[in-house]
Amino acid sequence: MSYQRIKTKQIRIGSKLVGGGAPITVQTMTKTDTRDADATISQIKELESI
Repeated sequence: MSYQRIKTKQIRIGSKLVGGGAPITVQTMTKTDTRDADATISQIKELESI
């Protein structure tokens, strides 16, 4: 299976590069309503600590 990648701006999160052709390092989904920014950010921070 192959995907056509969309060109994006590369950013650094901690020691990892994300976007701009960098390899996929983590892929996950949240269980929160993404309109609830506080709950979504909380889940993201939980993932970061793993």
